[in-house]
Amino acid sequence: MNADTHISAAAPDMFWRYEPPANRGAKVLLLTRGCTAVVGTWTGAYGEQFIAWCPLPKRDKARERAISSGC
Repeated sequence: MNADTHISAAAPDMFWRYEPPANRGAKVLLLTRGCTAVVGTWTGAYGEQFIAWCPLPKRDKARERAISSGC
């Protein structure tokens, strides 16, 4: 994935970080003030809309293609 548009990671790096990401414009998992996880980019000051972020899980696109032609 392009590091400028997405932040992804594999285990064991999949955990919530309670600070804004260094690249606020990158797509990540976000934890809202209401404790709902959403996918998007960080906006606003810390705690205004989001309280944590987590990298997106890495995908195995070759395996996805082998399983289903729809990915």
